[in-house]
Amino acid sequence: MKALLLVGGLSTRMGDITKKVAKCMLDVNGKPFLYYQFENLKKYGITDIVLCVGHLKEEVENYFGDGSKFGVNIEYSKEEEKLGTGGPIKLAKDLIDGTFICMNGDAYVDVNFDELLKSHKNMATLTIKKIKDCSDYGTVELGGDKVVAFKEKEKKFNGFVNVGVYVLEPEMIDFINEGEVSIEKEIFPEMVNKGLIGSYEYDGPMIDIGVPERYEYFKKFVKDL
Repeated sequence: MKALLLVGGLSTRMGDITKKVAKCMLDVNGKPFLYYQFENLKKYGITDIVLCVGHLKEEVENYFGDGSKFGVNIEYSKEEEKLGTGGPIKLAKDLIDGTFICMNGDAYVDVNFDELLKSHKNMATLTIKKIKDCSDYGTVELGGDKVVAFKEKEKKFNGFVNVGVYVLEPEMIDFINEGEVSIEKEIFPEMVNKGLIGSYEYDGPMIDIGVPERYEYFKKFVKDL
């Protein structure tokens, strides 16, 4: 089982700090943020990792290398232009050899991967979380355990949101065109229309470090782990 991490984004919301430091490499109590994602995966025996790198990719590769110092095996898929969240998956297709986990590289989500994989019965399974205020997020509409629609940001309470952790079958890559593609806005809606996406409900922390206040919160959160 491989985990593919999307860590190539520019992170414009962080201002000047991520012009010189890749977002996944932001310091969190002496270690880069990506280290904590590796630790979560390792708890479930997931050590084969594909890093989809782009912005400041040399920084990531120079620090982590082949991953052996961190107890993981890392392969790199390197984008030379902006590819969004879907394009990097297409680019990494030759490194994918079966069912795989895909994760956003800028959010801490402590998913039980054993349970997530047991729930996987479709071409894609989205991890979702019920939150009280959905006004900052698009929401996921369900029919049973199937995803039936995605809604844009709206004033809504007690809705399900996508936390950016997926189990995917390699066949879903056929839905992705070459170039810059959004998996959330372009690929998943098309797959939903064909009834190909299931859901897994998660009730743990979801901390996006892509804005300064949440980054600062995560540093305090880690101290309490």
